[in-house]
Amino acid sequence: MTATASEQVTLTPDQAVREILRIEGHTQSLLQRTIGITWMIWAVISGGIFVTYEAIGIAHPSGSLATLGYGSAWVPWVILGAISTTVLWRSLALVLPSRSASATGVTAVATAAFLAVVLGGLAVVSYAGIPVSAPSWAMFAIGIAAAAVGGSGLTTDSRSERIYWLGGGALLASFTVAISLVAGRIGYDPLGLLLVVGPLASTALVFVGGLYTASR
Repeated sequence: MTATASEQVTLTPDQAVREILRIEGHTQSLLQRTIGITWMIWAVISGGIFVTYEAIGIAHPSGSLATLGYGSAWVPWVILGAISTTVLWRSLALVLPSRSASATGVTAVATAAFLAVVLGGLAVVSYAGIPVSAPSWAMFAIGIAAAAVGGSGLTTDSRSERIYWLGGGALLASFTVAISLVAGRIGYDPLGLLLVVGPLASTALVFVGGLYTASR
């Protein structure tokens, strides 16, 4: 025998409350995963920017080619990051249109702040001729940006996540300074070490933070 009409299930007040809480829990989990994946995307982007500038440095371009390379090498990576992030949040909007709208704005502000510290600072260091190597500044700036954006509560209200970003960002920045100071005292050029450690440590900090957020 086949049913000709859908059955209506009547919930008790207690069951209704539990169902609402269950749905809200799934909603929060989905939002957490989206925020975490956004961090992971920009971890790859920051690593890509880091390695691209290292490649330019190794190639030693001169003249207008060098100016063009240093001034615009980050652009393709940021475009890829922006497209990926937009697609990700548009997917969330299909399920949570109201939550997605506000969260997208917060994410855009956080991303802009992150890029302003890292890329803006790198531009100032490069064009002002400040005696700091680009890998050293990039590694230091990513640590400061991660601590400022993640630790400020802009992207999360979780105390444990804020502690991670504050502690991890400060550790990365301090590690950068320590490498430079120790290398200077022993007369060793830290550039070679920073070219290897910088992309790995910076990408790992942001990627692991995103993975932690997404898995909560």
